[in-house]
Amino acid sequence: MIDFRYHLVSIIAVFLALAVGIVVGTTALNGGIVDTLKSSNSKIIKDKRNLEGTVRDLRSSVGRRDDFTETVAPRIVAGRLANERVLFVAAPNASDGTLKELETMVTQAGGTPTGVLRLRGDLLDPDKNQVIDDLVAQVAPAGVTLPEGAPSDSAAVELAAALVAKSGAAALGEDAAAKVLGGFTGADLVQWQAPAGQKSPATEPATMAVVVTGGSDGKPLDDAGQQQQRAVLTLARALDDRSQGVVVAGPLSAAGQGGLLQALRDDNGLRDQVSSVDVADTPYGQVTVVLALDEQETGGSGRYGEGPGAEAAAPSPPS
Repeated sequence: MIDFRYHLVSIIAVFLALAVGIVVGTTALNGGIVDTLKSSNSKIIKDKRNLEGTVRDLRSSVGRRDDFTETVAPRIVAGRLANERVLFVAAPNASDGTLKELETMVTQAGGTPTGVLRLRGDLLDPDKNQVIDDLVAQVAPAGVTLPEGAPSDSAAVELAAALVAKSGAAALGEDAAAKVLGGFTGADLVQWQAPAGQKSPATEPATMAVVVTGGSDGKPLDDAGQQQQRAVLTLARALDDRSQGVVVAGPLSAAGQGGLLQALRDDNGLRDQVSSVDVADTPYGQVTVVLALDEQETGGSGRYGEGPGAEAAAPSPPS
């Protein structure tokens, strides 16, 4: 008969063998995992270094492209905007650096910047409709037909009438234009920045306009944000109706989700009327803005740049 001690020793031997097997198996398995992890880590480090090299090459390439563009830009744009007076309109998020570069490019093209109309948040705020409506009625110039609809629509028409006019067309009188602009600046709805030594507003209205916007964070807009964008585009339309042409320009992200250029390019009634450029923060984009203005002057339009909805990098040379 097998006694109890035999059973006890057998059980202990079984558990001891199991423990030894677990230890040996785990050690072998860990060795395989470590080797795999080391191999994967080496590959990741190699890929990272390759990507860093690619990024350096791309930055160098973009830098050379920008240097080349800056060198040849004066020859490309020379005379394109001769005798044209160009108004700049800045959305609340517009880059001051982009505005300055575009003004310089317009000047190199023979155009004359007439000033910068900076849109304040209240002008685009639907909650300020009553304030805007009251002001529109106070400064309404004689002979300008105001549209029915939102107060921002009428405000856009008044501001356009005060600041732009087609070449050879009758412009709003200097006093009436000053009254409109003074009313909107006094109500803190816009800010007017005149060129050094120039009256505010200019004695002669602009013949063309560039609307400059900032970028987008890639998130969809709420109802208020969409209404603000529509107000800016309504102003762009009003400026285009009374001038030789308008270009809306901004950085690449402005053509993406939530950007003003995306809203423009999605507007079937406006995208073929007002041109857009989505690389305006680059030298070649600033040249493109001038070429797009030149195209607008001859009745053409287009969507240019690298972002969604762009048709080409720049307008085709005239035949």
